[in-house]
This record gives sequence, structure tokens and C-alpha cells, in this order.
Amino acid sequence: MKTRYNNMDLNISVYLDQLKNRVYKILPLTEEHNIGLPKYLDALLCELTGGKELLQDLSNNSNYISLLMSLECLKSTKELVKVKSKVFECISVIKKIQDSL
Repeated sequence: MKTRYNNMDLNISVYLDQLKNRVYKILPLTEEHNIGLPKYLDALLCELTGGKELLQDLSNNSNYISLLMSLECLKSTKELVKVKSKVFECISVIKKIQDSL
């Protein structure tokens, strides 16, 4: 995968596996009504936005853009059923991104 810094050796698949776990973590945070959830989502979105700049192939990847939009949506979604649905949708999108690399 082409990166902004051509000499970087990145294992994107490992990162995406970890990302699936981090997205899944949104469920218990929501269930617990954890006050840190908004900051957690903001940090995740910030990292992914930066990733789009670092991993140039992602900047035009429609699945990556869909992931960003879905995570942004979770910031305003409070109903647990909707959060669960969106979290599993995000995980599915991450798998699609892995398959496309």
C-alpha cells in the first residue's frame, strides 16, 4: 500500500483487525452509559481521518469513507439497538476494506 512516507513498512491488516476490536468496544461503552464515549469516538475519528492522509490508497476508498460517516453517525445515536446495528455495520465495512487491500 502506498503511504505518504514511502519507506514505511506497515501491516495494514493487523491494524484493521485491531480497529475492529476498537469499534466493537463502542458497544459496552454505550451499554454502560460511559461518559467517555464521545471522547472515544472523537479520538477514533481523528485517527482514521489522519489515516486517510497517511495511507493514500484509502482516500478514494468508498468503504473507508462509509466507515468514517458511520462512526460520525454514532456520535449522535443514543438508542442501543441502533448503536449495535451501526457497530456491526462498521465492522463489516472494515472487513471489506481488508478484502480490498
